[in-house]
Amino acid sequence: MKAIKTIQAAIIFDHEDFLVINKPINFAVHGGTRINYGVIDVLRAMDPKTPFELVHRLDRPTSGCLLVAKNRKSLTAVQNSWRESQVQKQYLALLVGHL
Repeated sequence: MKAIKTIQAAIIFDHEDFLVINKPINFAVHGGTRINYGVIDVLRAMDPKTPFELVHRLDRPTSGCLLVAKNRKSLTAVQNSWRESQVQKQYLALLVGHL
């Protein structure tokens, strides 16, 4: 499956608790209406024994680093850190051409 190769190549950091994926443009993070699968679905197909959970989402047309937890404990730890303002998200937009 092409999607598996795409996501395997997009993994930029693999830790026992997390994956960081450079989500490709126009690749959904999860399946839904008119979308058969997304990053999380591909990861679960690649490794059905690991309970992957999305820590956050990126819009389908957006590329960037996507954090995926490999277990529920890690997911809730990061979510609690964000809720308690211990972590800051930063966004960077790169543009070509004129606005």
